[in-house]
Amino acid sequence: MTIRNLSFMFQPGSLALIGTACEPSSVTAVVGRNIIEAGFPGELFLVVAEGGTLENIPTFHHSADLPNLPIWL
Repeated sequence: MTIRNLSFMFQPGSLALIGTACEPSSVTAVVGRNIIEAGFPGELFLVVAEGGTLENIPTFHHSADLPNLPIWL
């Protein structure tokens, strides 16, 4: 097994947090805020069935709506 593609896992260019809830105390909202506050340099996509925003980031209703899905899913 080679390690040439591990940078995609350890230094991703984007993240999708699926099942995020906009309730401030929910686990996924806390994870989303932690990613934002840690200064993640890439794009962050949040999928929330109810819609809305989390930390001023607009959310998507379905994962199929995400604009840049990687080919290797």
